[in-house]
Amino acid sequence: MESAMTTWTAVASSVADQGRKLAAAAGPTCSTVAEKGRQVCSTAAETGRQACSCAAEVGRQAGTVAWKLTRSTGKAAWIAGTSFLVLVAPLMILTDREAAFNEMYNARTEYQTLLGPPSW
Repeated sequence: MESAMTTWTAVASSVADQGRKLAAAAGPTCSTVAEKGRQVCSTAAETGRQACSCAAEVGRQAGTVAWKLTRSTGKAAWIAGTSFLVLVAPLMILTDREAAFNEMYNARTEYQTLLGPPSW
C-alpha cells in the first residue's frame, strides 16, 4: 500500500513541477493554469490514496471471508467425521462380522459335504 501511495505522490509532484516550469516560462498570465495543475495533481493524489485504501479494505474483507469459510468448513468436516464414526463405522463392523460368519458357515457346509458329518 505504501509503494502505491509513494508512486501516486511521485506522479503528483512530477506533474506539479512541470506545471510550475510551464507557468514560469509563460509568465504571470499562466499562474492560474499552474494553480489548476496543482489542484488536478492533488485531486489525482487523493484519488490514488482512496484507491489504495479501497483496495486495502477489499483485501481485509477477502481475508475475513476466507477465515470464516475455513472455520465453517472445519466445523462441517468435524460434523461429517463424527457422524461417520457414530453411524457408519458400527454398520461396517457388523457387515464384516456377518461376512466372516457366512464364510465360516459355507466352509463348514463344504467340509461336511466332502467328508461327511463329524463323528464325535
